[in-house]
Amino acid sequence: PRRIVLVEDLADNREMLATLLVFDGHEVASAGDGEAGYEAIRRRRPDVALIGIGLPGIDGYEVARRIRKLPSCRGTMLVALTGY
Repeated sequence: PRRIVLVEDLADNREMLATLLVFDGHEVASAGDGEAGYEAIRRRRPDVALIGIGLPGIDGYEVARRIRKLPSCRGTMLVALTGY
């Protein structure tokens, strides 16, 4: 099992993916926009962060840039999600 933070602005997609990950045995926290996602990743220091690219507020690229500057999140694997 992994600690995962899911950052996705589309509620149905976020709920479906979070449910699948929980059924697979992972601990999942989620957020619906870039700023909330950044804060969740910063606080929780997950093993994996699944981040949507086209988020409201700050986009997924900016979330990733900010996370990469945090020494406490150096081991977090960042995975981009996009429907583009």
